[in-house]
Amino acid sequence: MKKKVETITSVAITTLSCLFFVTGCQTAPRYNFESDPEVDFSSYKTFALMPLPTQIPGAEPDLMLHVGNTVKSTLEDALKSKGYTQVDIDDADFTVNVTGKVVPKVDISDFGYQPYNTYPSTRRWGYHHPYTSGYRNVYVDDYEEGTLIVEMYDASTKKLVWVGWTSARRDPAGPNLELIAEKVRGVLAAFPECSANMQDI
Repeated sequence: MKKKVETITSVAITTLSCLFFVTGCQTAPRYNFESDPEVDFSSYKTFALMPLPTQIPGAEPDLMLHVGNTVKSTLEDALKSKGYTQVDIDDADFTVNVTGKVVPKVDISDFGYQPYNTYPSTRRWGYHHPYTSGYRNVYVDDYEEGTLIVEMYDASTKKLVWVGWTSARRDPAGPNLELIAEKVRGVLAAFPECSANMQDI
């Protein structure tokens, strides 16, 4: 999937890896989104949240027991703050689906040969033989990465109209609910404001 492209061609986005399973990262998060240019988002006034997944591929079985309520409440509050009204799924203009996946990652950095010491040359059989001892400096970083994906579907056509996502390294210490909420809000920041809300400003 190309980054920050305004078209959605093939919607094979269901398992890009998930950030509500991510609890810490070492670099500033990057938030991405794509939207369908043919969709008139000003027609959307109401939303419904689809049931959250109970199991996340690659994550521990009880993860959603710990983070599900935070994800749900943050999504709802973020969309309401944009002017949308939460309703039953049969009455919604668009539905919200959250998905993701946790994947193992390995980063290898090779800093080359690092000498310990170089000893003076010695003369053997007519040749000078300097002697150097050292080691190969290779750093292996083994960790897990998760990506949060938020998908918006038109309720009448069932078509994906908007998707936002972000990825980060998981914290082995466990879920950080404040950080999870921050990432959910970051993904939704690019979603359009409700037109009714904009008219009131």
